[in-house]
Amino acid sequence: MVVLAGDIGGTKTLLQVYDSAQGQEINTLSFESSRYATFDALLATFLESLSGSVRESIGSVCIAVAGPVYDGVDGQTARVTNLLWNLDSIALSQIFNGAPVRLINDFVAVCHGIGCLAEKDLFVLQQGKAVVHGHQAVIGAGTGLGMGQIVSHENRYQILPAEGGHADFAPGSLLQVELLNYLLQKGERVSIESVCSGRGLFNIYSFIRDLEPDKESADLREKMKSNNPAAMITCFAKKHRDILAEKSLKLFVEVYGAVAGNYALTTLPYGGLYIAGGIAPKIIEWMRQNIFMQAFNNKNKMTGLLENIPVKLILNSHVGLLGAVFVARQY
Repeated sequence: MVVLAGDIGGTKTLLQVYDSAQGQEINTLSFESSRYATFDALLATFLESLSGSVRESIGSVCIAVAGPVYDGVDGQTARVTNLLWNLDSIALSQIFNGAPVRLINDFVAVCHGIGCLAEKDLFVLQQGKAVVHGHQAVIGAGTGLGMGQIVSHENRYQILPAEGGHADFAPGSLLQVELLNYLLQKGERVSIESVCSGRGLFNIYSFIRDLEPDKESADLREKMKSNNPAAMITCFAKKHRDILAEKSLKLFVEVYGAVAGNYALTTLPYGGLYIAGGIAPKIIEWMRQNIFMQAFNNKNKMTGLLENIPVKLILNSHVGLLGAVFVARQY
């Protein structure tokens, strides 16, 4: 059977056609999400890249969505949190001649994709002591902040979605308290995603810059006007050793580690916690330092418990797509 899988993110969308019988992909394309008014428009562009015979042979579809998915009586609907895209499984099914269409949360897809990863796709941040068939959890910062859980029950796994990125941000240091107050003064609710995402990195940079305005790079300021601010901050920290960019990344990683530790306390993933999302692999020089894991484990009486939890960073940017392919093949 030929399946179509998709992984929709606020920044980019991946689509793939996969031949289950042959065990190989037929075509995979990446799209800049913001260039399309609707998912249907993007999908049409992708389908035009396929031959007529491949389009007609698609027998199952799974689309991972960066946002909550709602199950209805007859089908599913979803809205991408950071885009104005709405998806309807019944309407999409009509495009594929009635083939089943499954919508899943993007971090549910990541959870399914973990089992498809090779050892080279993972970077160990903390070895820990994994419990066989233990509960696992995934957290990842990108355009937003996603979470998911892999719950073990009687040697079987169930995937649970989460929207914890929209929970309230809890500062863990005096500097983070200042950061919280800085963002509150802008008149918006401060969620975890407000500080632990691409937008969050820019918010942190703005806060650090306003503390030391005389140290701002005019070049970085200009480049952020026409480019992705988080990408530019990361670039200037890496290539130019820009002092404000470096301080921003340090605080970002510290917050990220604390948030991941809080999530581990909430879910107790004795089988392992995985760091997904597009940001971590791009700042691995900072993630592999002690900043992240120190903040992760800094939980007073629970420090010993967290030190036993394996923590692994996912390097494969297609893990969500792998999970969507896996789900599509089940229908």
